[in-house]
Amino acid sequence: MAVAALGGVAAVFVFSFTGDDSPEGPPQSKKSPAPPAQPSPSPSSKAPASSGTPTAPPTAKAKAKPSKEAGPPSKPGGERRPRPPADGSAVEWLFNDVEGGVIPDTSGNGNHGTLVGPSSASTVTGGALKFDGNQFLASDGPLVDTRGSFSVSARVKLNSTDRSQTVVSQDGAESSGFLLQYDAEESQWEMRIPEGPSDDVDADADEAVSDVEVDAGQWTHLTGVYDEAAGKVRLYVDGRPGESVDHEEDFATGGDFVVGRGLGENEFFRGVDGTVDDVRAFGKAVSPAEAASLAQGS
Repeated sequence: MAVAALGGVAAVFVFSFTGDDSPEGPPQSKKSPAPPAQPSPSPSSKAPASSGTPTAPPTAKAKAKPSKEAGPPSKPGGERRPRPPADGSAVEWLFNDVEGGVIPDTSGNGNHGTLVGPSSASTVTGGALKFDGNQFLASDGPLVDTRGSFSVSARVKLNSTDRSQTVVSQDGAESSGFLLQYDAEESQWEMRIPEGPSDDVDADADEAVSDVEVDAGQWTHLTGVYDEAAGKVRLYVDGRPGESVDHEEDFATGGDFVVGRGLGENEFFRGVDGTVDDVRAFGKAVSPAEAASLAQGS
């Protein structure tokens, strides 16, 4: 599906990728929400606010060089599971490899992701991907049907907790159809889904939240679930169930599946300043046992 155009005429650039096993070569381009020169302050968790439409600086090629940051401690030697910890993934981005700014989908479904932004990113030991709040990774169209049950999961380490940051989302017409995110205003993790029938930026939202302290520099595994049959939004933190809230009105979102930012008023919103790993999505509501397995296997 066509990628959503953002706020007027804005140029975006697929940024060059530096890090482990990063090949040199011309960057690829992709139309997508343009990130701001400076991350915007955290808006209210109920109504995403625009960060403005910046002008992205020219993309610069950089020589590949390994990062010195250590990856998730649960992956000694960078070894990865040959099969996902839960069945039926629609996408699996493990950040083990990159070719020309493209992250391969190891689920076998061919849903590869494209890196976008004005600045470079780097891998870390173990295969995770570092963001500085100005880049993101996007599919070519939606990967989950937000009208029905779906689940998304990721492993994340934030560099700071003084502003809100979106780990995984999917673009709607104006705003994200869901946000797996950190809310700085409440100092908590959230699985946030706007109340239907649309993704209007002023719409209220149903939010399943965590009851654990969020610390900068600490790896955390998140799984957000929408169970359409039960009418529930759920959040799991490190495989443990958090809050479960009611959700009744679903709606379709036809934009990109995104790692590293949300969408608010058709603009870049809540970019991640930190490291993300093991992103997966499922066209079903994963069970508590599967959520625990995802956390243990990432």
